[in-house]
Formats: sequence, C-alpha cells, structure tokens
Amino acid sequence: MTLTAFPYRVPNDTTVTPLDWNILIDDTPLYLGDHIPDWDYNTDLILTRIITIDTDQLCSDTGLPPGTNFAVSIVWSASGSNQRGQGFRKVFSQNGIQNIEARLLLEGAYLGGTLSLETMLTLADDLVDAPPFAAHKGGSLLWSDSVSIRLQGDAPQFPIAILDFTATSFPAEAAWYLQIGTNLHAATMGSLLLCVNEGNKAASAAFKNAARPAQVDLAIISSTYTDVARTLIEYALTNAEFDDETDFPEDSLGAMLQALIQTRFPDTPLPDLRQHRDNSPALFSSIIQASARIFEEIE
Repeated sequence: MTLTAFPYRVPNDTTVTPLDWNILIDDTPLYLGDHIPDWDYNTDLILTRIITIDTDQLCSDTGLPPGTNFAVSIVWSASGSNQRGQGFRKVFSQNGIQNIEARLLLEGAYLGGTLSLETMLTLADDLVDAPPFAAHKGGSLLWSDSVSIRLQGDAPQFPIAILDFTATSFPAEAAWYLQIGTNLHAATMGSLLLCVNEGNKAASAAFKNAARPAQVDLAIISSTYTDVARTLIEYALTNAEFDDETDFPEDSLGAMLQALIQTRFPDTPLPDLRQHRDNSPALFSSIIQASARIFEEIE
C-alpha cells in the first residue's frame, strides 16, 4: 500500500463521507456498481453522488480558518478513448455539515473501456495568511477517492457516426463502412469508427431507433454487427503484425482483436484460422455468422 505524506495538514478519515455512486435511469437513481452491462457508445451516462463534509471539523483538522473556500471536484477519464475531463466542481465556505450533490452528464461518444471517477476536495483559492502547516495554494489536495467502472456490452465498443456518404469517398449506395486504424497498439476508441450512411434510410433509421428498435431495425443492426465482426476478424487474420502472443495495451486495437478472436474461436489456433480463411473464405464467413448468432434477437 502506498501512503502519501502531505506537507500540510489534511482531514481525518471521518470528516469527509462519500456515498456510493448512482446512475440515473428514467430519473430514478440506481446503484452504479463496478460495471454497466449493455452499455454502448450511443448511451450517455448521468451519474450522481452525495459527499457529506463536516466543515467545522474540516477546518479544525486542516488548521484552516472558518470561512475558507473549499472545492469539491470530480474528474473522469476513460481508458478506451483516452479522454479525460472535469465533470463537476462546487466551491463552498459555509460552516456546519455540507451535503454536496454531484451530478455528471457524460457523453457516450467520449467513453469506452474502463471509466474512472476521481472525487477531490481541494483548497479553492490561494490563502495568503494561512497558518503554519496548513495548505495555502489554491488546488491543494486535501482528500480524494477513486472508483472504476467497466463499460461493457454486446454492442461494438467503438463510436458510430451517421454520415451522408455522398459527401465522402464511400460508395453512395452502401449502408455502412467500418474505418479501422493501422496501429494495433493504439486505443480502440480512436482506431475504429462505424460509419452509417444517412442516405440509406433503412440503415440510418435502424441505428437512430437503436434504443427502441422495431423488428426490421433489429435485423439490420444484427447483420451490421455480424459484418463488423467479420471485417475485424479478417483484418486481424490478414495483418502480418497481428498475433495472439503480443502483450497489447489494455483497450488497444490489438487487445480488442485478440479478445474478439478468442471469444469467437476459443479452441482454434490462430495459424489454423488463417489457413481456414484462405482455403474456404465463403464457409469461414458463414462460421462467423454462426458465432455472432446473427438474427438471434429477431422473434
């Protein structure tokens, strides 16, 4: 265990009490836990948490005078996108018990992988006449805690964009196109983009209706995800730099491809898969359809 020695006084363990994180579903707060099943990049997150602070005790513990401006801040980061930002900040200076209710709206397009939420209590402003051994620089960290939430689901873990293909180099009549980066060590979030053709009414409507899809939407989404899986697996098998022994970074393109192939073909060595794909590409495509359970959700 690593202990941090601060050059100034910090609060006791009982002075700041954070409650569990909640996720708002239809305005109802539910316990967040350590993972969110069925999450995808079209799903924004509204997260809430209450932090209770005994301000009188805080000033006593830290040696800071009553009326000092403190700040509660929450910083989020997502390993899949390598994105990071401040989701909440509130400055307070009142005495007594303070119940700080934090609320974050996180756009799904900027998330992926593991979501980390760090809650911090800091000195809000510089304090010119601070007592000895008390924090005096604005931003000095007095207390913090961190939680991690795994974002996972059956949907592809990368962004989806609905575009007008006539304004791109993609075929104007196509339904979708999967952009794949070339760096296997780069983050999956920044390496993949599923482009859906806005001009293809059936395809674009299916993804726009993804939250409450009709049967035809489910069929289109199922066939798209199956084709995405086939494209990714064939990309891996035809890439000379890809193998199943390299230790790719977590949430990288290479790690995602390794996990995808391991999930679809847990008992088949990679060289055998490459040979099978080269010898019988049509049959191999059907095997991927079967492993993806295409149209399984269609009643």
